[in-house]
Amino acid sequence: MIDIASIGVSTVIDQNYRRKAQLCLSGLFVTVSIATVTWFIFPASQNVLAPFLLPAMFLLFTLSMGYYMFIFSCEEKSLVKNVLGMVEPAESVKRVHCQENIKSLLAEVRSTTKDRFRNVLVNLCFEDRSKAHKLALYVKEIDNIVSSIKNKDLLDHFDQFFTITEVSNKKNRSELMNLARAYKMISEEDPDKIQDFLATQTKSYSYEIMLPEIDNFLSQAR
Repeated sequence: MIDIASIGVSTVIDQNYRRKAQLCLSGLFVTVSIATVTWFIFPASQNVLAPFLLPAMFLLFTLSMGYYMFIFSCEEKSLVKNVLGMVEPAESVKRVHCQENIKSLLAEVRSTTKDRFRNVLVNLCFEDRSKAHKLALYVKEIDNIVSSIKNKDLLDHFDQFFTITEVSNKKNRSELMNLARAYKMISEEDPDKIQDFLATQTKSYSYEIMLPEIDNFLSQAR
């Protein structure tokens, strides 16, 4: 958040320094002006003023240029800080909110799912908050479908497909959700039939091959 009090204090201090610098420059300007007028009105004073007037004029010019360059740079920095002060904290707050939301959504999923997806999606909040939130919702939905599966071998077999790559792909995500529902239906069969099904799944087939095979298995099981 933007610290208004700190900005106020810094502004007051900055204004005090500016006033002091302006007073010093004004005093030096008046002194040089008086000396210059005296130089022209009273020629006899030129020998006395010569050692002091030119260095004083040079000093006045140098200090004035330095002062206004400093003021200009301060204004630029102040503008940049104000812009960053308004943008960065807002983005940071949104990012933190996204990360907390991801953690909350995945708080009740299986530990395997949490370990696989949470850090990836939390880090995604730095790049695309909307995508991170959307994927977290899909992960939670898919995990809710398969979390009731009691057969560990069947669940482990499904988890090999349950990856961030598959969830991130729109087409594969839809197929993955269908696969999750199919595995849940398989889990309701007798343990022997489940093992028979797993015995046929010696390779990680594509969804196009697996889903028809699962439909065939379920129709025969019934």
